[in-house]
Amino acid sequence: MTEANSRRGKSNRARGARWMQACALALREHGWPGAEVVGSHGRSDLTGCGDVGVECKDTQDWSHLQAALDQALADALRRGLSTCCVWKKRAGVADPMEGYVIQQASVYWADRAHLERLERTEAEHRALVQRLAEAEAARGTFTLIDPAADMRAARDAAGGAR
Repeated sequence: MTEANSRRGKSNRARGARWMQACALALREHGWPGAEVVGSHGRSDLTGCGDVGVECKDTQDWSHLQAALDQALADALRRGLSTCCVWKKRAGVADPMEGYVIQQASVYWADRAHLERLERTEAEHRALVQRLAEAEAARGTFTLIDPAADMRAARDAAGGAR
């Protein structure tokens, strides 16, 4: 290996490490307080982000995406996880939240369907609580509350955490 290639390799590894740190920080700022860099060989790059193995890639060419997904899946399976993704940096953009999260379509759509079911259940629950509160208030046995306002107040009291 030439000296120039050695310097380039060190530079690429350092850039990748900075990207992983930026991704972990972005997750902590967006509701994942336990997100941290692992980055050891054979492990996902990030932990503390639920049951998802996350492989962070700086400015790797899109043509290497399949290899990155294969690596993410192998690392996730070693950790006992069934879901993984690649968090790819968007060229020329420093903010990780402006990057791309790539996963297999089957995983994305299954997760999306699950989220939709949860949101419907939550909406149905809120409507039921509201109807019960209104019925109790009409009988004069209950003080009508605003569940959304209570949730906002609790979130604000907790420092804005989700």
